[in-house]
Amino acid sequence: MNYRISDSLKIWGAIDYKEDGSKAYWGVPLVSTAFSGSHATTGIVSGSYISNYNGTHLGPVTIDDRTFNTNYNVVDNNNKAQELWLRGGFELKLAPDLTLKSQVYGYGAERSWFNNEVEAFNANLNQVDRERFYVAHDQKLAGNITDLTWDTSIAGLDNRFVTTLAASDLDFTRPGAANFPHDLVSLVDPARGEYGLLTTQQQTARIDNESLSFEDRLKLTRTFALVGGLRVEHIGLDRNSTDVTGAEKASFPFSKSWAPVTGRIGYTWEAVPGLTFFSQYATGADVSANNSFLLAPTQPLDLTTSRTYETG
Repeated sequence: MNYRISDSLKIWGAIDYKEDGSKAYWGVPLVSTAFSGSHATTGIVSGSYISNYNGTHLGPVTIDDRTFNTNYNVVDNNNKAQELWLRGGFELKLAPDLTLKSQVYGYGAERSWFNNEVEAFNANLNQVDRERFYVAHDQKLAGNITDLTWDTSIAGLDNRFVTTLAASDLDFTRPGAANFPHDLVSLVDPARGEYGLLTTQQQTARIDNESLSFEDRLKLTRTFALVGGLRVEHIGLDRNSTDVTGAEKASFPFSKSWAPVTGRIGYTWEAVPGLTFFSQYATGADVSANNSFLLAPTQPLDLTTSRTYETG
């Protein structure tokens, strides 16, 4: 929804909702060619294999043609997610050359995976090892982005200056399996069965982020402009992990913070009407995924950093 209240003020809002669910198929196991006999296939896999799950030596491997339509997942498996994204804001013309924009947003998601995710042929028993896996997410994110744009001139040259203030807070709760039920089934026509007993443990992560950035574009000529920017931010991380009883695990909780400074510099050149060349060098920093998902505080707690060179 976009609504212009006056020549100087516009408000807007948006909502997105997504829901999905599925029953999962995780493939079929590699099988000893000697076991499959006349049901061994060619042209799909080749070579010898030692199972990285049960450690048995399968020797030359194949895909058994009797398993092409076999699902080894448990019958009560499910994969589902719900997501809601709300956002809204305004654009206000404070003066002919001064514009204020602001938006607030909120995002929430709940996801779960509940499956048998291992099917490994056991060459000693001529059966299939299966193992269950469960994990869920409860994710909540809220934030604000506000920027002020000033169109002016410097020594008669057109200039646009933008300053942006942003803040966000992420709460991430991750219940996960504390046990992994296991069983053995036959390769052909296996009993699907059910997941079985599930016990859970929990991880949490909270990431708060505040940043202040400045961008400037100076047109040296009608067709050539220099662009540059600087971003200063604070990133704070709080992690905790508890066992099935709710007791905190060793070395938890813990916290860490960063204060990266990043930026960019480049140019644009409209060589002829409709054809613009550009080049840019930029740096970036962000919280790496392992800071939300890592299992132990001894794993590296570093930002993901980048340097980008581009032209076109």
